[in-house]
Amino acid sequence: MNETTPPDIKELREAEKKIDEVTILLGKVDDALDDLRDLGPREVLAPAATHYKNLVDLENLIESMRLKVYHIKNGYQFHVMPPLFHDASVDTVKTLNGYTVNISDDVSVSIPADRKGDAYDWLDKNGYGDIIQSTVNSSTLKATVKGMYKDGVVVPEDVFKVTTLKKYRVYQSSRKLPEAAGGG
Repeated sequence: MNETTPPDIKELREAEKKIDEVTILLGKVDDALDDLRDLGPREVLAPAATHYKNLVDLENLIESMRLKVYHIKNGYQFHVMPPLFHDASVDTVKTLNGYTVNISDDVSVSIPADRKGDAYDWLDKNGYGDIIQSTVNSSTLKATVKGMYKDGVVVPEDVFKVTTLKKYRVYQSSRKLPEAAGGG
């Protein structure tokens, strides 16, 4: 599967099994650490060091996997999901494994360093000066610009860098993956 092709149910089930396997592995690591607590200091040192080394390896593997998943997820977020949602004319869909995915508009806002004075002046002149402190908090600026858009205020693109993007939200619903033939 590449990052622009949706997976089939078999691939989804395999991914869920891999996640379950990692969860079980983490439980086994916890159990092994509990077993070490019953031993004396000299009996514990080599096994504890071994477990520590294994945890470092596991942490490195998880970070590597996290980066791969992050890039695949971004591929879906920016290349797979938008046309699928658009073509289906929906903004919410129930997944096959008990969740709901919702898409909504969002923005990313920043002030280019060389335009801070202009941006602060514009905010102040247009009634948004209360968000200016020694700097403008990025979350506050984002919320303010979203409110401006909602109110039909034109935000000067030469002063603010505003990127409109789609935001996906995933939450628990009730639908589950269909059972495979043979109860698998």
